[in-house]
Amino acid sequence: MAESLEEAQVRHRHKVTGPLHASEWQGTDSHYAFMKMEASETQLGTAQSDVTSIAAILDTVHVEMKSAQDQLRRSVRIAEADGFTVDDHGNVTDNSSCPTGNADEETQEGQAVRVAVMEGYQNEIQYGLDDASTADWKGMQLLQKIDAFTLDKDYGAQTAKDAAREVAGFSQLDEGAIPSKKDPKENAKWWASLSEQERQEYLDAYPEKIGWLVCYE
Repeated sequence: MAESLEEAQVRHRHKVTGPLHASEWQGTDSHYAFMKMEASETQLGTAQSDVTSIAAILDTVHVEMKSAQDQLRRSVRIAEADGFTVDDHGNVTDNSSCPTGNADEETQEGQAVRVAVMEGYQNEIQYGLDDASTADWKGMQLLQKIDAFTLDKDYGAQTAKDAAREVAGFSQLDEGAIPSKKDPKENAKWWASLSEQERQEYLDAYPEKIGWLVCYE
């Protein structure tokens, strides 16, 4: 969808507003017509940025949730192999018999070690659950900042840009990774190392810096 919106914006600029500007269309009608058409182009760009941000958020949440899930499964598998039970809520219990107060010192020490091991498994499982909850919460907060109703407002483009920068941070796209040297080869090498989605995210979040790179390609 983001690609379609971008193509529509470019097509509108090249086949509609561009030729009209080239024809030197003037007058009152042209003034208001250009205002409307440029607003349409801006709306297409804002929508494209929002769609890219949504995709980046969902992708990042998916990756982080998958990582948390893998950690949970690994921790549960090891805990169960060690004789502990893990319920559906992530609680770890030990079904082995507990020594009585009359047990010898060695038995009691062994039980203390087992309790400590159980607590370690419980902590590992809780870390996985917390990671999943954090990823879900961050994703929800960022999605709430993307407002489709800003398309027709003057601040829509800026709102989309601000959201894109936050999403870039969430996706761990480092602004500092953008080349600062005026070396076309280094710029091209860095750009080629990015995926299509990463390129679009950088364009939406840091258009000035990416535009500067293009000047030196």
